[in-house]
Formats: sequence, C-alpha cells, structure tokens
Amino acid sequence: MPKTLEQTVAETIGRHAMLESGDTVLVALSGGPDSVCLLNVLNELRPKFSLGLCVAHFDHQLRPEAAVGDTEFARKAAASKGLAFVTSSADVRGFAAEAKLSIEDAARRLRYQFLLRSAVSLGANKVAVGHNADDQAETVIMRLIRGSGPQGLSGIPPVRRLGGDGGPQIIRPLIDAWRSDIMRYIRANKLKYRKDESNESPEYLRNRIRLELLPMLEQEYNPRIKRRLASAASALAAENDFIETESSLIAGEVVVERRPGWVRFDASLLAAFHPALRKRVFSELVFSAKPGAGMLESLHYEEADSHVRSGRGRLDLPGGLRLEISEGAGLISEASKTGAKSRKTFEIAIGGSTLIPELSLKIRTTVMTEIKSPARLARMCAPSRQYFDLDALRMPLQVRFRRPGDAFRPLGAQGGKKLKDFFIDKKVPRFLRDRVPLLISNGKIAWVMGHAIDNAYRLKPGSTAALRVDYEG
Repeated sequence: MPKTLEQTVAETIGRHAMLESGDTVLVALSGGPDSVCLLNVLNELRPKFSLGLCVAHFDHQLRPEAAVGDTEFARKAAASKGLAFVTSSADVRGFAAEAKLSIEDAARRLRYQFLLRSAVSLGANKVAVGHNADDQAETVIMRLIRGSGPQGLSGIPPVRRLGGDGGPQIIRPLIDAWRSDIMRYIRANKLKYRKDESNESPEYLRNRIRLELLPMLEQEYNPRIKRRLASAASALAAENDFIETESSLIAGEVVVERRPGWVRFDASLLAAFHPALRKRVFSELVFSAKPGAGMLESLHYEEADSHVRSGRGRLDLPGGLRLEISEGAGLISEASKTGAKSRKTFEIAIGGSTLIPELSLKIRTTVMTEIKSPARLARMCAPSRQYFDLDALRMPLQVRFRRPGDAFRPLGAQGGKKLKDFFIDKKVPRFLRDRVPLLISNGKIAWVMGHAIDNAYRLKPGSTAALRVDYEG
C-alpha cells in the first residue's frame, strides 16, 4: 500500500530532524497548492511538536492583477487558523534589471530576505517552504543546463541555515512528496488554493523544463526520470555533506587573513590537495569573502583551479568578486573593499597612536631614550614591530603606499634597490604590492612595513635613543 502524504512528510521531518518540540515555524504561503498543503500539514502537527506557527506572504509584483487577491487569500488562511500574519512586496523586475539577475534569481533573493526579516521579527527559529520532489528534479535539470558543479547538482537541501550562523533554519517538509501526492491531499481535504498563471509562462526556464523538457524525457527516454533525478540529488547531497565537512577544515588551514569583503589564502598549500577538495574549498573561500555572492558554475571552478595550480592568474566571479593569484598567494575580494589605493600621505604622531581608516592602519610609536642594548632591541624586531635609531629619523614621519620610482637600501643589502624589484625578489604577490604601507622620513623610505627597514635607520652599536613603531592593518 503506498504511503500517504502525511506519512511521507513525517518520515522526511524525522530523517532530517526538521522539527523539535517548542519550535516556532514561519510558513511561507504563496497561496498555491504546495504552500497551502504545507500550512495544513504543519497545522496538524502543532500538538505533536508544540509548535508555534505564523504565516508570511510575499508579493513579487509580477502579477498586479492577482496580487491583492493572493494577499487576501493568505491573510484569511492564517486568520482561519488563528495565526499571526505578515506580508510585504518588492519590485522584482526592477531589482533584476538593476542587479543584472534573472527574474527567478531576483525573486528568490528578495523573497528570502523578506522571510529572514519576518522570522527574526516574529521570533521564529524555522522557516518552512513548500518545495517538493518535482521541484527537486526540475532544479537538478536546470542546474545541469546552467553548468553547476557537484554542489549545485545535489539539489535543494531539505534543511539549511538562513542568514548565516545563528539565523533561522529553512525546512522543506514536502521535499520527498510528489506534486501528484500534494494535489490528491488538496482534493481529499477540500482545500482551496490560488492558481499562478505565471507558472505556465515560457519566459522562465523552470517552467520550460517542467512543461516541455521533462515530459519529453518521460515519454521518450525514461518514464521515471524525475525519480531518478531526485534520487541522484539525494545521493549527491549525502556525499556533499561529507566533502563540505572536510573542505571546511582545509579552508581553515589555507586562509591567511579574512576581513569583510575579502579573504587572503595560501594558494600553494591549496594546490597540494585533491582536485575535488580544491574546488570545494574554493567555494568555501568565496562564501567567506561574501556570503550569498551567487552560485559558482563549472567554468568558474575550472578556471579558478587552473590559476590555483599555476600559482597566478585573475578571474571575475559572481557577486562582484574577483580572484587574484600571484606568487602562490590568493585573494578573493570585492572591488569596493580592495579598490584603488589611496595616493595620500598621512602624518603619524610621535609618542602615541595614529588611526588611518583610509589605509586600514593603526600605528603606535614609543620614544625610548637612554637605551642600553641596541643589539637586544634589534633582536626584538618583527614584521609588525620595528626599532629605529631616533637620531637618524627626520620628523615628521609619514605613511603612504608605493609610488613609481620608489627605492631604498634594505638592511644588509650592498646597495640601493627599486621597491618594485624588492617586491619581486621577496615574492610579494602583485595584488598586495600596492597595499604595503611605507614609513617615510624626510621623503625617504625608512621601512617597508612588514618586510624590511632601510639600512640608514637601523639601530647601531652606538645608538643612544630609539623609536619603536608597531602597526596593525
């Protein structure tokens, strides 16, 4: 005897630990049969799990003639069950044009932003959406057509976090239920729903897949193609979970520095791992630089992996990100976060701290008089800390980034060297060279900060006073 929809949903909830006693669930209700079925099933489960339920409806402004009716339908459905109701709308077409996204991608982004805001405001720790097994099969085909990698081909996750760590979870209790089962449930329970005419429009790729491609594949190749696709997604999802755990550990090993909008990593170390892990770690790094940047496609993975293995290269990525690799070091960044360098020169305080937001620098200087052991101080130097012969310096001291023609005499070198050549010899990545701060004394480079001091400003055996300079940035 075939399972009922209620049995299928109960198994799905149990297998993926979607619900716990006392959860507050925000149900996304479009008014279509899937979301109506979802709301009804979760309402039946309220006593079993001691659930708190509330309802959210989002108007995409794509069907003006039906928007008011859809909203009122959702409002009344919530009221009939005594549930709190929240609604909002947004111009999806306008956002899609502005952000250069497809209508489907723009609608999804705005919808989930609304659901996240609503969940937080209503105190919901779960957000339930009505994706079903047919949606899963369609998603696999759609991502295959668009060239998604293994992560994308694992389909729609039954459970995922919305809004990063600490945010509510999205749950999909109907993900194993077929659309035909949902419609039988709707008829058996005499539930009313709204019909979305846009679901028949060939404007959207998902509709063409559902209405044209999948029926053709069922008729001419495999009548169970949708089940095969959903099954493949489930198998890939299990493997994806394992690889994701491993890749998270590796990502932690290769990251050198992380800031809002960018992440710097050791590309040489990443290149030593298995190709499958390299690609997944790269995905983790992109997410670290900008959560929600957009799904990477096979082409992105292939080109990025080629640059990682060669130790150099540049690649534009979704979400306004760019990958740069030079001398075995990698940077994934937003142009707005690591854009054009400042051409200004900034004076720093002597015997105090100076914060320079434009250069992302904090510099602290300490005057040390009557030093007893210049050699001991010299041994205490570090990439972010340097000691100078105070008498050799000329005030005011300044900080800036490099300029054409810059040169200095690195400590221990026989003669002067162009700063460009110094960076090449030291294998400083190209993308970092313009962002290495320089300490300037009387117009001359006293310290290539983090790298080398000029020989003229070093502590000498006869030095009697020193200036300690520490920096963060």
